[in-house]
Amino acid sequence: YQRRVHGMVGLPLVSLAAGHNFILEVPTTIILLCRLENLDVSHNVIIGLPSVLKDMRTLRSLDVSRNHMIVHPVSSMIWLRFLYLRTVPGFSSFNFRLFTQLEELHVDRNDLSTVPAVFTSLRWFSLNLNKITHLPSWVVSLPRLEYLDVSKNPRITHLPSGGWSAPIRFLNLAHPRNSNLASIGTRFDRDLTAICIIFICIFAIAM
Repeated sequence: YQRRVHGMVGLPLVSLAAGHNFILEVPTTIILLCRLENLDVSHNVIIGLPSVLKDMRTLRSLDVSRNHMIVHPVSSMIWLRFLYLRTVPGFSSFNFRLFTQLEELHVDRNDLSTVPAVFTSLRWFSLNLNKITHLPSWVVSLPRLEYLDVSKNPRITHLPSGGWSAPIRFLNLAHPRNSNLASIGTRFDRDLTAICIIFICIFAIAM
């Protein structure tokens, strides 16, 4: 992979997708791709990322999902706009409130019990397949939030009773085998008027 990246130097690459390649490490020569905006190294066996990534200020989107990786230096790349951390151990120490330009955050499949705090710039928040116990009211009041996915978090038993000021257009609450669906629906009867356009996805999916 390092030889391949070196061979790309000089190309006006804006996006690089290198998922599903059994990559062990991202070479430091990646910094030579000075126009790179989108980097996808998901579904590999990466155990660490080079520190040079924190100097690649052209990057806007980073997908490191499903790797066996150490999160540094992603935690310091606070200029990112799109960040994908599905099944990435160790990111719970991140302070996402420092990511002031972040528009999309995907933290699915991470055994999270609480919702990580984020900056108000977020438009897309995906938290499915975790162990979240409740949805805090500050989430549904994020001023730019349009997409919220908390599906397959069967421990969520109720929704915030008020404060639904976020401009949510898509809300996924799918709870396979969840006995609390009725109470969730009851809460929504009260809150629907506070949401512009909403598609509630509640499915009893056999697993």
